[in-house]
Amino acid sequence: MAYLRETATVVAVEPQGEACLLRLASPALAAAVRPFQFLLVRVPGGGFALRRPFSVFDARGEEVEVLIRPVGEGTARLGAVAVGEKLDLLGPLGQTFSPPAEALYVAGGVGVAGLFFAVAEEVRAGRQPELLFGAATEAALYGRGRLETLGVEATYVTEDGSCGERGLATEHLPGAATGQEKLMSAAMAETLPPYARAVVACGPRPMYQALFRSLGEEARLYVVMEERMACGVGACRGCAVPAREPEGGYLAVCQEGPVIEASRLDWLRLAEEV
Repeated sequence: MAYLRETATVVAVEPQGEACLLRLASPALAAAVRPFQFLLVRVPGGGFALRRPFSVFDARGEEVEVLIRPVGEGTARLGAVAVGEKLDLLGPLGQTFSPPAEALYVAGGVGVAGLFFAVAEEVRAGRQPELLFGAATEAALYGRGRLETLGVEATYVTEDGSCGERGLATEHLPGAATGQEKLMSAAMAETLPPYARAVVACGPRPMYQALFRSLGEEARLYVVMEERMACGVGACRGCAVPAREPEGGYLAVCQEGPVIEASRLDWLRLAEEV
């Protein structure tokens, strides 16, 4: 897998609630990267042997963006960088992926980072993608302002009802059968038709499991697996996830993903890992 190493300058830091968007001057990577690919970023200040993986939030001109939500010391350091600082980047890594026509995008919290670039590119191509974006609170709808500026047709769902619909994103899938409809079909021994649209999702693993259960095995569901991709080239196997075939096998997300068709995954073993 061919990738680049580039020292990027931080040109802007945009607060996003408890997260932040870093805009980085990185001409070679900006020209090479495609939606759904990721970068490995070295933590500044030393003391960390492993780089941190981040989906490319967006790339335009000579700049790339990454969304940082601090969850440990490494990401806290990255989230605290200032304009003018330098960051060591590797990428682009991961396979490219072309979403099916008129796919529904589903984001969960910080998972919007894995979808924004693809959604933005659709808008720039003159299409009107549809996004279902769920989070715990309004503050966790990261990048909402950017989505609205782009004119993305988005439905927002928050668990506390602070923005948009109340509940979970998986409860508001347009065109999906409701719980009552499923009970009625089961009572009448009828089979519901498969969900008509392709779904491309990025978020927490429980969200993926809920989507898989709701849509069924015949649905065209694609999930962005955001694992701990330490090497990015399949050598360390730290990002391996259970595969349906071969039995007992695994898929290296950094090599075969990060977008993986849900039907290729062993959801029973994945549930055991949550």
